[in-house]
Amino acid sequence: MNTRRYPRIPLVVVLSALVMVLMTMLLIAAAEIYKLDTRMDRVHLQGMAVGQQMCLGMRPESDRLPARRIGGGLL
Repeated sequence: MNTRRYPRIPLVVVLSALVMVLMTMLLIAAAEIYKLDTRMDRVHLQGMAVGQQMCLGMRPESDRLPARRIGGGLL
C-alpha cells in the first residue's frame, strides 16, 4: 500500500518552531523590562538622595526674600 504524504507538514513544523522562538523572545524581553524598571527605581532614589545631600546647606525657598520687580517692563 502506498503511504500518503502530506505536503503541509514541514510548513506547520517550521511555523510552530517560529512561534515557539518568538514566544521565548517575548518572555525574555518582558523579563528584561521588569529588571530595567527595578534598576531605574533604584537609580532614581539614589539621585534623589544625592540631590538632598546637595541642598542641605541651602535655605528653604519660603525663607528667601521675594524677588525684586524691575520697573519699566510691559506689565
